Amino acid sequence: MKQFLYAMAIVCMIPCFLLAATAAPTIGEWRAIETTDTLDVFFKDRIVGTLIQSTRPADSVQGIIESSSMTVGKEEAGVSQMEVFEQRVYNIDGDLRSARQVMKSPSGSNTWTLFKSPQGWRLSVEAGGETSASIIDDFHESLLPTLAIFKKVRKLQVSVGETWSDTILELVSGKPAFSSYRCAAVDTSRKTITFDVADNMTGRHEEWQVDAGGKTLVREMDGFVAKRSVTLGKKSRADERIDIADLSELFSVPAARGARTDERIAVVLAPDVAMDSSVANLYIHKGDRWLFGKAAAVCSCASTVAPDSSLLQWTRPTATLQSNNPSIVQLSKKIVGEEKAPCAIVRLLNRHVFTALEKRNSVTFSNALETLKAGFGRCRDHAVLLAALLRSSGIPAHVMLGLVYVESKKAYMGHAWVMVWAGRWIFADPAFGVFPACTGRVPLLMDDNGRNSVLLAKLIGKIGVEYVTEQ
Repeated sequence: MKQFLYAMAIVCMIPCFLLAATAAPTIGEWRAIETTDTLDVFFKDRIVGTLIQSTRPADSVQGIIESSSMTVGKEEAGVSQMEVFEQRVYNIDGDLRSARQVMKSPSGSNTWTLFKSPQGWRLSVEAGGETSASIIDDFHESLLPTLAIFKKVRKLQVSVGETWSDTILELVSGKPAFSSYRCAAVDTSRKTITFDVADNMTGRHEEWQVDAGGKTLVREMDGFVAKRSVTLGKKSRADERIDIADLSELFSVPAARGARTDERIAVVLAPDVAMDSSVANLYIHKGDRWLFGKAAAVCSCASTVAPDSSLLQWTRPTATLQSNNPSIVQLSKKIVGEEKAPCAIVRLLNRHVFTALEKRNSVTFSNALETLKAGFGRCRDHAVLLAALLRSSGIPAHVMLGLVYVESKKAYMGHAWVMVWAGRWIFADPAFGVFPACTGRVPLLMDDNGRNSVLLAKLIGKIGVEYVTEQ
């Protein structure tokens, strides 16, 4: 589901085109960019949410405020709901002053706040009731060029083939997102302009259409489409909405069957993407194929084996794995008791997370403490809680993101589980209650802090799975 969150982050970005710098406009001049859009968000031609976005000059802050609000899901019990609110404030000269994003769901609320400190840009993350902060490498995000391009849009003076680029800091990952915008069509009769949009995080090309008033008509965004809200006739929006659980189909790789016991999984990537460095050592690279070295089928570490110093970093807390939180520490001690054997500890904790958490789809930013308080979640929520409990017990653990084979879907679907050190690295899957989890899983990314998940979007539609018979 992380791909959906990235899609929403993309749609919340009003483009900041990088053009030649000009003199700082007055508040009055910024009126040319003032706009408010209300859009329906579709997945497979059915409504999944509503997006409201606006840009307005504000005398009260002597700057320009961009805001966006996304509401997803429906109110029936058991179906995920989520709200994402983002606001960016720019100075009169167009430079970014601050940014804030709040993500709310039934399982809790998370906040990202970006501001300038004496040490540089500082990104604060409130997740599960705890706050962490990091310094972000310097970047430049400006709204000034947006004024220039919107003046051209409002006069229909954009020409086919004209190209611009922008940079915006994506708050969840804390990384700059680079996008290019090429004018693909100008319809003077309908007074619309269509742009082809490409970004460095996904590598995808998508459509963005605006009218001469600067209002968005259509915006593709990583498998979803935002459209100007229209009357749905006799059908209500509730009738048209889709169960958010169906959105997992966004990241699926068809396969008629799973791998047999005598076969190894080979991942085939498109030429323009690469295996992430965090998991590349789990594969043997041959041409365009990445042959997965089979996961361990047995955990044979029956006695205490202390991890060496190089592994201790994987026992420390992160923004999503709050292994030092008293609630996490106390629960870990209660479950583990006097047990010392790593394999036995993993089994105990994996079984607890599997049985204690309600299996319920939750479209939100996963972190261990929030999941513990909520008592429910999807596979990612199970994984972060198990990893935090393991780290609290002194056992190195990583959150793994990738694919798992689902027989009923005849496909590999997006999934999350844990890689844990118990004498050697071995998989545990708390969402399925499996340990060791040795078959049907394809690791694509390691993400212990919640900031790397957006990288999975690059692989949508660009990955295949084959089987190689062992010699």
